[in-house]
Amino acid sequence: MLYYIKAIYYTFCLPPGLFITALLFCAWRLRKNRRAIKPLLLLAALLYLFSTEWFAGWFVHPLETAYQPPLRPQGDVILMLGGGATADTPNLNGLGHLSGNAANRLLTTAQLAKATTLPIIVSGGKVFNTTGSEGEIAARILTDLGIAKEHISFDDQSLNTRQNIFYSQEIMRQKGYQQVILVTSAFHMPR
Repeated sequence: MLYYIKAIYYTFCLPPGLFITALLFCAWRLRKNRRAIKPLLLLAALLYLFSTEWFAGWFVHPLETAYQPPLRPQGDVILMLGGGATADTPNLNGLGHLSGNAANRLLTTAQLAKATTLPIIVSGGKVFNTTGSEGEIAARILTDLGIAKEHISFDDQSLNTRQNIFYSQEIMRQKGYQQVILVTSAFHMPR
């Protein structure tokens, strides 16, 4: 029973269901006014459609399939771009976690580092006051995963993709790296 109550709550009381429900309620209240009801129903239907996973996948799929990782990555350093972090969530060895996409990148980076023994640059600063420093958190977690601390450099200043590249290039110049193996999400590549 609790499962059904929870499902109803999540579906109708939280966005986007809350807005769809409100639009349908307004349409019901204005049911005698045919000119007002049609745009409300159309807006509710579009909002529902745009909120589905199918629709999001339809937009992201071409970006995700446009870039395939190489079978044998070549480079002298692995560069992982950030993608969000929390500051105050407890971790085994400190505070902070990476968000979903950034956590996926971290796993790929750790796999690459173990397979190639290449050094790593992690790029990502503290984007909002309530978030953690992506570079610091990722470096700590990579160390926890067995990557030697001296093999990890991090940029903790960048706030967007352009700054990720700028500050990472600075680290690459300082350390003499020439060719990067980039770890990011495919939907970021057009940027």
